[in-house]
Amino acid sequence: MRTAPFIILFSCLIIFFQGEKSFAKISEEDLKELKLYEDSLKVIADSIVNGSEQGVRQYACYEFIPMLVRALKIENSYEYPFDSLTRINIMYADDGNFRIFNWDLQKTTGVYRYFGAIQPKSSDLKLFPLYDYSDYFTDAADTVTSNERWYGALYYQIIHTGKKYLLFGWDGNTLLSNKKIVDVLSFDKHG
Repeated sequence: MRTAPFIILFSCLIIFFQGEKSFAKISEEDLKELKLYEDSLKVIADSIVNGSEQGVRQYACYEFIPMLVRALKIENSYEYPFDSLTRINIMYADDGNFRIFNWDLQKTTGVYRYFGAIQPKSSDLKLFPLYDYSDYFTDAADTVTSNERWYGALYYQIIHTGKKYLLFGWDGNTLLSNKKIVDVLSFDKHG
């Protein structure tokens, strides 16, 4: 019976130190700044989803983007999990080489616009914005694109396959139909 308190204490210490380990590379000052950004982004993200009118949702979305960019340009921001951004999809590649921030904006017509950014795990703070170009594709099934001409989807799974990644996503195509999307992602020498 005396071992139970010891086991509980030991378990709590392990959990505490594992949580602290993920922030080990982030300076105390940067960690404070990232937490402030996260708090603000959380409020704005809620407006993107729950705004009463399209104008409110759209304004929140366009307010969210530059704030997210500023947060991700902080040194070692890749190590910060942004756990409270539950309205924003944050997915990590299983090899840990990058993560994707991804969200949608529903318009009054029922059509969705997609937004995102790819943050590679690198010291040079690269960031690749994803520009939804789906309105301009006639047949995207076999189209090769870039982050600047992205088909647009809300991703739910990433699978690493050699030098490429398969990104599985959902597209709320119209009021009457949805699409499942499979994107192939690869990085060249420039990122």
